[in-house]
Amino acid sequence: MEQSGVLCYILYRERSEDMKVTVEQISPERAEEVLLRFHDPKEPWVEEIQSIAAGQITVNGMADGKLCRLKLADIPHFRGGASRKGNHPSSAKRGKKLKKLYEKNELIFALLWIVVYCVLQSLANPLNKRIGVEYSASAAFCILQAVILIAFIRKNHLQKRYGLCKSPVPACRFLYYVPLLLLASGNLWNGIALNYSLPETICRIVCMLCVGFLEEMIFRGLLFAAIAKDNVKSAIVISSVTFGIGHIINLFNGSGMELVNNLCQIVFAIAVGFLLVTIFYRGGSLLPCILVHSAINTLGTFASDAGLTMEMRLLHLGALIAITVAYTLILTRTLPKKAKKIHK
Repeated sequence: MEQSGVLCYILYRERSEDMKVTVEQISPERAEEVLLRFHDPKEPWVEEIQSIAAGQITVNGMADGKLCRLKLADIPHFRGGASRKGNHPSSAKRGKKLKKLYEKNELIFALLWIVVYCVLQSLANPLNKRIGVEYSASAAFCILQAVILIAFIRKNHLQKRYGLCKSPVPACRFLYYVPLLLLASGNLWNGIALNYSLPETICRIVCMLCVGFLEEMIFRGLLFAAIAKDNVKSAIVISSVTFGIGHIINLFNGSGMELVNNLCQIVFAIAVGFLLVTIFYRGGSLLPCILVHSAINTLGTFASDAGLTMEMRLLHLGALIAITVAYTLILTRTLPKKAKKIHK
């Protein structure tokens, strides 16, 4: 065992919770060094390290219940014990627990993600106001959830099951997704406006991109796939309606959305939910759903309400719903009727 191994062992054994350990890489021109700062020079671990620095390569050990000094050459190896503070679960262990929950009950796993997502977004709104930058906390929470979900899916090779792959159905069978482009542009039909400051605009765009991914993965991916194993029709209805009704939290989470606007949002979200689950189920890919969902949300950042009356708002909504329903009916009649197999 080299001196560095002894130093590591002593620091591991004696390090207190508030002891700061800094590891820094330096250029080859600078001399390497180990600097230790301590309060009491008489502390045993300090004396041990000082002995090592002085060339006295010995360490304290126990033999038959008695303390003795051992030469480094007589010690074949060091083995660290459990931390006195208790072992903290590593990211690998947390990942195993998440996988265990998923394998035990996929539906509960999906519902848990929905609850966590709704709770975090509700908590984010008051935090945004405290920070003073709209969508700042919302963006942070969304990024965190998205990273965790992507890591879980990739680690467990679930990309194909949840549609993170190219559709085997040609784009022409989906009319080249042109109706989705119309839906995505809907927020700009009344013009373009800069509604937020630059920091708020950036935070909102990041947040909306992540929201598009998360909501599609949670509702069209996790929830739909969990229910579809037993009943596909129920999965289509439940995932779509749950997705739409889930937007009711905007009435209570401090976002400031009015009742009429929220009801319009819910109705449109339910219609879009049926369309997107049809695209995923018949096409086998969730990517078009994620892209259009993210685009709708993101372009809403630049939507203009200037001169927009309630009548115009309802006409606008009616046109969007008409496009959504018509496109859904076309796809259900033209795409293969045989349902896509839900991969296990």
